[in-house]
Order: sequence, then C-alpha cells, then structure tokens
Amino acid sequence: MTNPRIESFAQAFDLERHGYSPPTFFEKGQFGFSTLKEPDFPLKGVVVPDDGRLVTLIHVAIEEEDLASDKPKKPIYCRMQFVRERQGRFMVDEAMLKQIKNRPIDLISTDEYFYDTAAQIFFRGNTQIEARQFLDELYRIHKKAAMNLRGLRLRTSVRLQNLSVSALEGTAKAWAYVHKLIYDEKVEYNPILIAFPEKTGTTSQTGEIKKEGKKLPFFGYDANVNLIVAYCVIHLAVYLYLFYFNLFPLILRQIFTNNFLTVLYVIVTLAILETILKKLSQRIVVAFGSWAFNLSVRNFKL
Repeated sequence: MTNPRIESFAQAFDLERHGYSPPTFFEKGQFGFSTLKEPDFPLKGVVVPDDGRLVTLIHVAIEEEDLASDKPKKPIYCRMQFVRERQGRFMVDEAMLKQIKNRPIDLISTDEYFYDTAAQIFFRGNTQIEARQFLDELYRIHKKAAMNLRGLRLRTSVRLQNLSVSALEGTAKAWAYVHKLIYDEKVEYNPILIAFPEKTGTTSQTGEIKKEGKKLPFFGYDANVNLIVAYCVIHLAVYLYLFYFNLFPLILRQIFTNNFLTVLYVIVTLAILETILKKLSQRIVVAFGSWAFNLSVRNFKL
C-alpha cells in the first residue's frame, strides 16, 4: 500500500494531463516515483525496432535523510535519462543511441527545486512554482541537445568535456602502464578509489601481495632488472640525442672521464629513479585520475 503522502506528492504533478505516464511508486516506501515521457522532438538517424521504443525515464524523489531533517523545504532529486524500453524493461542502448544525430542530454538535479512537505508546495530556490513547472523546466533542458541550433552550444560543451575526460583517463592509464614496466609495480587506475581514498580505506596502489622482483647488481648497486633496463634505455636515448646535436656539456665530460665520479653518478641517479621518481610517477597517475573524475562529475551551465 502506497503512503498517502507520497501519493499526494505525485498527484501534484498531474502527470498524465501534461504528457507523462502514470507514476510508478518506488518499492520499500521510498519517497518518490518514476514516470516516462515520449519524445516530442525529432530523432534523426535512428531506426527503433518494432518491439521497443525510445523514451525519457524520469525519477523524482526526496532522500530519507532530507525527509528526517527539521527543514520544512526538502530538496528534490530528479534524474532524466534517455533509454530504450522493451517489454517493460529499460536499458541504455549505446549502439542505438549513437545512431541519433542529436540526442537528449542525461541530467540530474539535486539542489535546485524543493518541496515543502507541510504546506505541500514546490519551490525553485525561494520562488514558489507549480509542480508541473519543475518537470517541464528540466525536460526542456534534457531535450535541448536534440535541437539543431538551440542545442549546438550544449552539445559542444558536452563533447568537449567527454574528450577532455577521455584524454586525462588515457594519460593516467598510459602512465600506469609505463610505471609497471619500469618498477614492476601495478598502480590501480580507479577514479572512485583515487577520488575518495579516505572512504575506501586504501590508497591507489593495489592490495596484491608484492612479489620481490629479480635483483641485478649494477655498479655495486642492487636494483630491479626492469629498473636497470629502463635506466639504460633512458641514458642511451639521452646519449643519442646529445650525439646527434653534438651537445656534450663540460660537466658530463668531466664525470665520465673519471671512473670514481662515474660510479657515484650511476649510484646517485639510479637511487633517485628508484625512490623520488617512483613516488612522483605514482602521484602523476593519481593526479590525472583525479582530474578525470572531477571533470566527469563537474556541472556546467546549461
């Protein structure tokens, strides 16, 4: 049996009269409902199978902690998502959605609209509005990206954001791969783990048991084989560069013509590569991963 307060909340939207499907109330007494809306805008470039349709799935709810608070105005959570519906089941069919030339934007609103549970009235910020205005305003933003000219700026913003996130994620993954090659240590690339380490109770490194890599003596310094190979590759590349451009600084000439200084140079630079640069490499993965996550969840003006 549905809670009368939730029914009253849903009835205020007068959904069917304004082009939405009848409300489907959430299970387990959650304060909210879902509804559907058929697209009232052209869908270019997509062929929908006979056994399905494309619709906007809308969730409207008030979180339990907000209901329990003493504040009379409760923030309304609303999510609009363009999905494929088939036999009562909903899915994000990326293969089909990619066919659409201009597709609606999925959006989430959490702190822009409010509901006074005592007076049973709705607000946009501090301005009183009708319940249907709340859904209609968000739906206009949702479908704006499907408009040829009006949605151009919005589509451009979304695509630039997605490209930037992909570039940052790719950099983090590539650097993590290089780190694995050099230090024989895996750095986990997980945006949630990187962004919220205090909540997961762990760091960006994997929880795998570290296996001691094979050591190799090098100028009296025992180091991992991978590290020594990388060290040699780096120095060989630098040497070829200096040789090609005929650049041999005097200080390098002095070092490598003296055996003792050469040994000192190798030990010190190898130690730096194994300690300082290793930590720097880990932080680079974390930094790019954090930037990717923060950018992916960043709101932008619609």
